[in-house]
Amino acid sequence: MRDDIAADVRQRLIHDYKMRPRGDWLQRGTCPQCGEKELYANGTEPWAIRCGRLNKCGFEASTKDLYPDAFGRLNERYPATSEKPNETAHAYMGFVRGLPEAARGWYRQGRFWHPTGDRATATVLFEIAPDVWMERFVEPVRVKEDDGDVTVRKQHFHGKFKGFAWAPPKQRVGDEIWIVEGCIDAASLACAGLSAAATLSASNYPGTCSSEVGSTSTLAACPTAPGSAKRSPASAMRAPRHLPLRPPGPAPSSGTSSMATPCPASRRT
Repeated sequence: MRDDIAADVRQRLIHDYKMRPRGDWLQRGTCPQCGEKELYANGTEPWAIRCGRLNKCGFEASTKDLYPDAFGRLNERYPATSEKPNETAHAYMGFVRGLPEAARGWYRQGRFWHPTGDRATATVLFEIAPDVWMERFVEPVRVKEDDGDVTVRKQHFHGKFKGFAWAPPKQRVGDEIWIVEGCIDAASLACAGLSAAATLSASNYPGTCSSEVGSTSTLAACPTAPGSAKRSPASAMRAPRHLPLRPPGPAPSSGTSSMATPCPASRRT
């Protein structure tokens, strides 16, 4: 959690729930559910508040739900500058999505604007291939369509990505590759030490990627990356399906390679 946001949330918790700072913790707050002074939170990373009466109460709430304004307005609070051209994207990836600084070289900041949209927004841009990229919006954009309906857009694709996949640069590929749909999910898995690639769409088969990996590797289908902000349905929590790769060409001479090899379209952004 960024220091400025953590400080803001701490002050709100102290004011709203009468919490008392004690070392690295906030304690003795008044629980809104049972009324006892058992509410506590981590003072350094106040992501959630919990009641200490686990069996008799069990109240828990996310501070992102309690104070959405403290976690939002990233376009205004962290604008890009000539010295820090990726500042807004870094704030989104680090604070909202929880990725470490090690992932900062895997994307760059873009910008999305639509003539009938309610706002412009910074984006987290992942390059897929020359003149092909995917952008995740830092803030959703409401767009009025030609038929008058309003849709909420959270991402944008440029160019044709059929057959391609995105994967973090310089990732080592071993016996197993976790396949997810979103680039940020793939980045999250890579940060956890797993080889991963994003297909960009549930209907897109990354033939360009799989033909370069070799028959010695295995695809592990993962509908939602473990630990990501999204929660997968019950079916997604089952053990991953392992799919043997059968590329049309000969297998590479080595079982491992840099991430640029299995997904040649993946590149540092």
